[in-house]
Amino acid sequence: MLWIGLAAANEAAIVDFATGTGFVVSPEGHILTNVHVEAREIAWVSIGGKAHRIELIALDQDLDLALYQSRRAGEDWIAIRQEPPQRSEEVTLLGHPREALTVTDGRIRSKPEVLGPVPIVEHDAPTWWGSSGSPLLDEDGQAIGLHWAWSTTRGTLLAIDLPAAARTWEPLGATQSWSAQ
Repeated sequence: MLWIGLAAANEAAIVDFATGTGFVVSPEGHILTNVHVEAREIAWVSIGGKAHRIELIALDQDLDLALYQSRRAGEDWIAIRQEPPQRSEEVTLLGHPREALTVTDGRIRSKPEVLGPVPIVEHDAPTWWGSSGSPLLDEDGQAIGLHWAWSTTRGTLLAIDLPAAARTWEPLGATQSWSAQ
């Protein structure tokens, strides 16, 4: 598999929040994570081992998404794929739990669906505490999911379907050039 190459290519775009993970989703320095990870108006995060000040620009409690802005424009970032995740698609999860980059492989285990207001897919890439907000990458290194939760009732891991979220949550969609099409 090419996952180690994906990790090396994208490591500088992974953000270490004190209680989870996030990642840079645009060349303008937008950072996406879950609200339950870190929803403060101004925070400091580690990106590529360096401290950066970020400001909260949008959040949606129902979708559990928070979007920040850093001044780290033009550097490494991970695009959100336009097409929805597909069942059995191979994915790589890049997480930053406990201040260490983790790279795990898995697959999408369900068709996209909606759970309450949240567009989700099930996945089986191993995670740890602090993996919330981690991107699920396709084989081309584009984000198709944002690790969200463990579901004990389903016995699986859940990710927010990012192509669906970018189409429905305007602040996120505005960071992706394809969403205006």
